[in-house]
Amino acid sequence: FWFMEELFTAPLHWGFVILGWAGLALGGVLMQIVIRINELLPELKS
Repeated sequence: FWFMEELFTAPLHWGFVILGWAGLALGGVLMQIVIRINELLPELKS
């Protein structure tokens, strides 16, 4: 187990990499959704 900690390519770290990429992707999608909703709200009110 100690030797596995010394290598970042060890399977132990794959979950962190996947969660990191998923978090970045979700953050980007949510940012686009919020920007688009902010553009559409003034049209809804008028």
